[in-house]
Order: sequence, then structure tokens, then C-alpha cells
Amino acid sequence: MYSSNKLRLGTATLTALAAGYFCVAARGDGVSTDVPHGRLENFNWVSLPQTVGSSETIIYRSPDGKRVAASFKESGKGTFTYPFDEFFYVISGRIKITVRGGPTFEVKQGEVGYIREGQTIDYEFSKVSGKGFQSVAYLVSDGDLSKWAAISDRTGGVVASLFSAETKTELGK
Repeated sequence: MYSSNKLRLGTATLTALAAGYFCVAARGDGVSTDVPHGRLENFNWVSLPQTVGSSETIIYRSPDGKRVAASFKESGKGTFTYPFDEFFYVISGRIKITVRGGPTFEVKQGEVGYIREGQTIDYEFSKVSGKGFQSVAYLVSDGDLSKWAAISDRTGGVVASLFSAETKTELGK
């Protein structure tokens, strides 16, 4: 898929990422044309230390640190208070979410969800037809997400995990 139009990360991009690829033509307005793209399995996956068997890959991190596009393979259950907004698209499996003081619902393969900064959720990831939970997500915050987002390069070097040491402590790990 080639496009001469400007492309912003959003629902269409996340859907393309879920399919495993996207491509954008060079822009003539001086903005960097370096666009991470490719099949998700070809990105650098890093284990998430707070959950056994879970991993992440950072697809894009904005220069100001306020926007991150990532993919997650997750298992288990727990509680998390969001320090950022997260839009996600489920590629496989499902997640059961109970919003503290709010509803309980499931988000399954092909569905989307949006969790706002400050919300606390109880979550449980489930396999469907033998496939574990996997999503692509777009994280956004008014503050810098650097303490949350890994900075990985194409050679596989990783500076930090998406979840900082402070968060691991908050999660009881």
C-alpha cells in the first residue's frame, strides 16, 4: 500500500499495523521520511518483566516523548492505573476489563478499546483458539512517556522497557 498523502497514527494506521505492514511515500515539507514499517514479528520484541510470558515492541516514539505506537503480547491478570491514554486494537485473543467504579466488558479480536489516563482497571488476558492476546496500541500523554516507552533501534538494542522500575514496584513486582 503506497500513499502520497500525509498519514497520522490513528485507527487506519493501527489496522494496517495489525495486518503487519504499512508504507508512506516521502514528504516534501521537510518532515522526516523515516517511517517504521514491516511485519510485527520483524520488530525487536522485549520481555515485559512485570508479567511472565508477555512482551512488547515499540514501533514509533515521538521526539517529544508524548506519543508511542507499540504492540503487546500479554498474558495473565492484574490491576493497572493508566498514566497515559491508550487506544488499542486486538489482533488475537481477548481481554476482560473491569473499570474501577465502572463497567466490566471484553474486547476481542478485531475490536478496539480506549482507556483514559487516570483510570484504574482490573484486566485478564485470554487465549482464543490457541492464540494468546496480542494488540497494537497508541499511547499518548501530555507528559513525556520516556519512563514508560522502550527506545529500540533496528539492530535490536533496547534502552528501557515500556514499564519503568517505578511501575514494576507499583505492580508489586
